Amino acid sequence: KWQVKCQDVTSAFLQAKKLERDIYVQPPVECEYKTPTLWKLVRPMYGLDEASFLWYETIRDYLKEKGCKSPVSDPAFLNEVRYKEEFMMNSLSEIASNTGAFSDIRSSGLWICCDIKEVDAFELLDRCYENGLILVTAGNKALRFAPALNISEDDISEGLENLTKALNQI
Repeated sequence: KWQVKCQDVTSAFLQAKKLERDIYVQPPVECEYKTPTLWKLVRPMYGLDEASFLWYETIRDYLKEKGCKSPVSDPAFLNEVRYKEEFMMNSLSEIASNTGAFSDIRSSGLWICCDIKEVDAFELLDRCYENGLILVTAGNKALRFAPALNISEDDISEGLENLTKALNQI
């Protein structure tokens, strides 16, 4: 049996996920266009900021499909947790400004606490539960979020929509 310790993938970035933004480049001079021409990139190319990350996501998703799991110590996994924390904090701040429900929001990773203004925490918990969201409280004036580190962005969005529905029912 051979044990693979290192692997090189030819033109890896060109095999990565498609770009999520529009990027245009000048074609090589060898193409000899008669009029000025730009090419729209579909896949990342070497030198783009997101090229390495898109390749990482591509290989990560492929390995997950094959039953592999990411270690929690993986720096990319930890960056993803930080991104989700920022996403949740921004979304909760928006909910707070739209509803006036929270006086303070703080976090440590995905462990997030919202101090509740003028709403009974236990009533809010009941409304959240009725809308498909399970949360915990810290006393009767603080709401706690403690999602799994690998929660999807879609699940976060759905949970925050359910929280908004519950707040609107009170």
